[in-house]
Amino acid sequence: MHQLPIGRDLGPRTTAPTRRVTAAWLMRGCAALVALACLPGSAVRADDWSQFRGGRALGHASGPKPPVAFDGKQLAWRTVIPGAGWSQPVIAGGRLYLTTAVVPKGRRPKGSGGAMDLSTLGRPSIPSDPVEWRVLCLDPGNGHVVWDKLVVEQKPKYGTHASNTYATETPCATADGVIAFFGATGTLVALDRDGAERWRREFGPQSIQNQFGTGSSPVLAGDRLVVQLYNDDTAKLLCIDALTGTDRWVASRDKGTSWATPVIWDNKGTAEAVCAFFPGLKTTDLPDSEGWSWEKITLVTHNGTHLDAPYHFHSKDKTGKPMMTIDEVPLDWCFRPGIKLDFRKLPDGHVVTAAEMEAEIKRIGHDLKPLDIVLVNTRASECIGSPEYLTAGIGIGREATLWL
Repeated sequence: MHQLPIGRDLGPRTTAPTRRVTAAWLMRGCAALVALACLPGSAVRADDWSQFRGGRALGHASGPKPPVAFDGKQLAWRTVIPGAGWSQPVIAGGRLYLTTAVVPKGRRPKGSGGAMDLSTLGRPSIPSDPVEWRVLCLDPGNGHVVWDKLVVEQKPKYGTHASNTYATETPCATADGVIAFFGATGTLVALDRDGAERWRREFGPQSIQNQFGTGSSPVLAGDRLVVQLYNDDTAKLLCIDALTGTDRWVASRDKGTSWATPVIWDNKGTAEAVCAFFPGLKTTDLPDSEGWSWEKITLVTHNGTHLDAPYHFHSKDKTGKPMMTIDEVPLDWCFRPGIKLDFRKLPDGHVVTAAEMEAEIKRIGHDLKPLDIVLVNTRASECIGSPEYLTAGIGIGREATLWL
């Protein structure tokens, strides 16, 4: 699940559960809007918050900082919405869109304490009557409902965790309309700003691990929509044409549940990496919309000095105690006096004995102490880049290793 029920007021427990859209609730999805709405004389306008984590999906909102506490005076309006859902409200083109699931008989999510409720222990329950999955459009200036669209009505095939809802996926919006995804039914629908249906895809109910319910939101990137369908039956990542609803491409992997929402990464200039560090910064603020270079170096532990050698050979010692891994090695072990033993004159393939090890240490006149770092020159470095590299040099045998 990608949200906690903070700032949500689902109203009284009745046979028709409701959720209330308030300024505190909006703060979860559009903090800038709330701040502007509370400033005297200011129009209810702010940068669009068009999808989960915001327009660029970085979780940043520009504009005035929102209040961190509410005493009721900051509220611009409050609207009661039927049903329940953890999905965020989104704003684009002067419209506010949200999704909800109207479950019969007053079923409401138990919030973050659902797993601790001894009456349920988080176990899923499947409604016996049909559920209504709806998309609503509101006027962000006054909270009035512009339209309320019933997208699908059916009995759920699977249940949800007691703290989850049937409308957890956040929709995506543009100035022209909204795209909503309901993972519980597998319904993906595009609506224009007046609520008319443009296109629809049906992927079928998602079989989620332990029937915890769905939660992965679609992500919009230009005219492409990315939808994640990772469940216990299949695992596909779809790139869909946002205008027509047709597939651009589909990537498959081994099946398995995931609740993660995709993140779009621009590899052209890594501008997102820069903007993520500086709240409010836009890629258009950067020279040519380019970020800093983002080179990455990966080094395996089976390399060089072989610092984690014990774990490399076996995960446990003779007593059953786990071997030390490289991330557990004390850093000060790596900053110690060191010596280099020269065994280049020995023939290739020779196994160094304890006596040869002791003689070489005496030759260089060193008094070996605990935690000294011992390096061995085996002649192999002279053959780097040639086939001889694989067979050149000597090895340190068991006897010499134990002697050290």
